[in-house]
Amino acid sequence: SIVAAALVAVLVGFGGTLAVVVQAAGHLGATPGQTASWVAALCLAIAGTSIVLSVRYRMPIVTAWSLAGAVLIASAPPEITLSAAIGAFLASAVLTILAGLVPALGGAIARLPPSIAGAMLAGLLLRFVLGVFQAAQGSPGLVLPLLAVFLLARLAHAASAPLVVILCGVPLALALGLPIPMPSGLEWSAPVLMPPSFVPAAILGLGVPLFLVTMATQ
Repeated sequence: SIVAAALVAVLVGFGGTLAVVVQAAGHLGATPGQTASWVAALCLAIAGTSIVLSVRYRMPIVTAWSLAGAVLIASAPPEITLSAAIGAFLASAVLTILAGLVPALGGAIARLPPSIAGAMLAGLLLRFVLGVFQAAQGSPGLVLPLLAVFLLARLAHAASAPLVVILCGVPLALALGLPIPMPSGLEWSAPVLMPPSFVPAAILGLGVPLFLVTMATQ
């Protein structure tokens, strides 16, 4: 049961959100090598912090990227470059640390009305939700059955619904004869140094909203 729970947590988290993270990297102009380095760094950081925190506090603690944050990055203004975005990420990280160190700052965010936080999250996710119906116009035989599977799976076990969709989606796509692009070869991802640049417009337009959205909604 421990292995099964860990497997579901990883697959659901990756299957539901990794595509958004990759899209966010591409939106900022990251190359395939930079995107692979980005994802690898996230995975290793999540694995390391989850192990350390779980052992330290003797309870299951899983760290993860912020879906709302990834969606925000994927819709960032097009003039924000990758290096400027990385600088904004660092500024957001500093603000997050301050929220933990300064009780007044963390308390102020905690007092944000749930309706406002929900509206922020809804505004970010609306474009992706509407994308389901746009995709249904092009591939109704794939999208509509998977949408029904998702709704039914949520009734049985909400957390496992994305995993069920993945398990049903691949064989359904193959049965419909839809192409599933696969990489020509598998290789280890290599770390790519991506230096930041601290641009005030990017920090205010991406870093601060990233901090507020992540802290308020999650």
